[in-house]
Amino acid sequence: MDEQQQEHLDEEVQGTAVEDGTATATDAMAEEDAAQQDEGQETAVAQTEEFAGDAERVTEPCTTERFDQVLARLDGIDQLIAQRLQYDDVKEKVIDRQHAELAELREGLKRDLMRPVLYDLAQTLDDMRKAKESYAAQGVDAAVDALDDVEGMLVYLLEKNDVEQAMSAEGDPFTSKQRMLKAVPTPDAAKAKTVAASVAPGYMWGEEPLFKEKVHVYKFVPSEPADAQPETETSTDGVMTPSKDAQPSGEPQEMTPPSDL
Repeated sequence: MDEQQQEHLDEEVQGTAVEDGTATATDAMAEEDAAQQDEGQETAVAQTEEFAGDAERVTEPCTTERFDQVLARLDGIDQLIAQRLQYDDVKEKVIDRQHAELAELREGLKRDLMRPVLYDLAQTLDDMRKAKESYAAQGVDAAVDALDDVEGMLVYLLEKNDVEQAMSAEGDPFTSKQRMLKAVPTPDAAKAKTVAASVAPGYMWGEEPLFKEKVHVYKFVPSEPADAQPETETSTDGVMTPSKDAQPSGEPQEMTPPSDL
């Protein structure tokens, strides 16, 4: 055998060995994959059985005692929530009431402190009105002008404190916010209890009369007929005497002598 044939033979032997090694490695990998698959299947089966057991335990029917305990706890939670809501509601109402009472107390205290001062200002204005009338009657115009200036300042102070001047017109109804100084008789019944004239202005502090307006008020007095004659009565002696209800007149009454004279 020559050298070329020997080399060719060696190459064939080496190729056969390589092919045998490759086949052996392939078989080993296949066996390893099969083992892993078997192991995965066993694990999946075990997990499936475990899950099935858990499901069976979860789906077991609850006993009556357990159910009653759950209901009792739920009832207790409901009561706690209701008590909390009631507490919050009462707390909010108490806070609102206290806030309103505090605001009312503050406003009432302010009015109690301011009322005497504002009343004195209104009284001073009424006194100045009387003084102005007196000075005007005496012809002291300078004093009247000075009092007008002071009166304007006092009225401005009252207006700054929400005090408004009030004056009625003739025919306005007479109310408790006014003070009647004089009754003016009138035969017109429609004018009864209405203002005849406003003598001095009043002052209102909101809806409260701080200083009452002074007015003259109409009073209904029915008029007597012009042709009314006084009634007479006959005494036991036949003498005609005026009736007790008859109004005396300025002229003497004629008297009829007795019939036996």
